[in-house]
Amino acid sequence: MAPKWLADLAATASTGQGVVWPKGAKTALEQTLGWYLTRATGHPRRPDALAALQQFRNEVLPTFKEGSYLSPKQAQSLLDFLSAQA
Repeated sequence: MAPKWLADLAATASTGQGVVWPKGAKTALEQTLGWYLTRATGHPRRPDALAALQQFRNEVLPTFKEGSYLSPKQAQSLLDFLSAQA
Protein backbone atom coordinates (compact mmCIF):
# COMPACT_ATOMS: atom_id res chain seq x y z
CA MET A 1 0.00 0.00 0.00
CA ALA A 2 1.39 3.36 -1.04
CA PRO A 3 1.69 6.13 1.54
CA LYS A 4 -1.07 8.74 1.27
CA TRP A 5 1.20 11.45 -0.12
CA LEU A 6 2.37 9.12 -2.89
CA ALA A 7 -1.14 7.87 -3.66
CA ASP A 8 -2.34 11.50 -3.85
CA LEU A 9 0.55 12.42 -6.14
CA ALA A 10 -0.18 9.44 -8.39
CA ALA A 11 -3.91 10.23 -8.46
CA THR A 12 -3.19 13.80 -9.55
CA ALA A 13 -0.70 12.60 -12.17
CA SER A 14 -3.26 10.14 -13.54
CA THR A 15 -5.55 13.07 -14.43
CA GLY A 16 -2.83 14.60 -16.61
CA GLN A 17 -2.20 17.48 -14.23
CA GLY A 18 1.37 18.49 -13.49
CA VAL A 19 2.83 17.23 -10.23
CA VAL A 20 5.93 18.27 -8.34
CA TRP A 21 8.18 15.64 -6.77
CA PRO A 22 8.30 16.85 -3.14
CA LYS A 23 11.48 17.68 -1.29
CA GLY A 24 12.46 14.68 0.86
CA ALA A 25 10.31 12.29 -1.18
CA LYS A 26 13.15 9.92 -2.13
CA THR A 27 14.10 9.49 1.51
CA ALA A 28 10.48 9.09 2.57
CA LEU A 29 9.91 6.51 -0.15
CA GLU A 30 12.71 4.19 1.00
CA GLN A 31 10.61 2.60 3.75
CA THR A 32 7.80 1.91 1.30
CA LEU A 33 10.21 0.46 -1.27
CA GLY A 34 11.58 -1.84 1.44
CA TRP A 35 8.06 -3.01 2.22
CA TYR A 36 7.41 -3.65 -1.49
CA LEU A 37 10.66 -5.64 -1.66
CA THR A 38 9.58 -7.80 1.29
CA ARG A 39 6.23 -8.47 -0.40
CA ALA A 40 7.82 -9.26 -3.77
CA THR A 41 10.35 -11.71 -2.34
CA GLY A 42 8.08 -13.32 0.25
CA HIS A 43 5.70 -16.21 -0.19
CA PRO A 44 4.23 -16.38 -2.72
CA ARG A 45 7.13 -14.91 -4.64
CA ARG A 46 6.12 -12.17 -7.09
CA PRO A 47 8.81 -11.91 -9.78
CA ASP A 48 6.80 -9.34 -11.77
CA ALA A 49 6.58 -7.01 -8.77
CA LEU A 50 10.29 -7.54 -8.01
CA ALA A 51 11.27 -6.69 -11.60
CA ALA A 52 9.11 -3.55 -11.52
CA LEU A 53 10.67 -2.52 -8.20
CA GLN A 54 14.21 -3.00 -9.47
CA GLN A 55 13.46 -1.08 -12.67
CA PHE A 56 11.83 1.76 -10.71
CA ARG A 57 14.76 2.01 -8.26
CA ASN A 58 17.46 1.81 -10.93
CA GLU A 59 15.98 3.66 -13.89
CA VAL A 60 13.05 5.84 -12.85
CA LEU A 61 13.64 7.12 -9.32
CA PRO A 62 17.07 8.63 -10.13
CA THR A 63 15.40 10.86 -12.74
CA PHE A 64 13.06 12.46 -10.17
CA LYS A 65 14.44 15.81 -8.97
CA GLU A 66 13.15 17.25 -5.72
CA GLY A 67 10.99 20.31 -6.23
CA SER A 68 10.67 19.72 -9.98
CA TYR A 69 7.66 18.80 -12.06
CA LEU A 70 7.48 15.21 -13.21
CA SER A 71 7.36 14.84 -16.97
CA PRO A 72 4.41 12.90 -18.39
CA LYS A 73 6.78 9.95 -18.95
CA GLN A 74 7.98 10.06 -15.32
CA ALA A 75 4.40 10.31 -14.05
CA GLN A 76 3.39 7.32 -16.18
CA SER A 77 6.39 5.35 -14.91
CA LEU A 78 5.29 6.08 -11.34
CA LEU A 79 1.74 4.95 -12.10
CA ASP A 80 3.01 1.79 -13.83
CA PHE A 81 5.21 0.96 -10.85
CA LEU A 82 2.43 1.42 -8.32
CA SER A 83 0.03 -0.70 -10.37
CA ALA A 84 2.63 -3.49 -10.57
CA GLN A 85 2.81 -3.50 -6.76
CA ALA A 86 -0.95 -3.85 -6.24
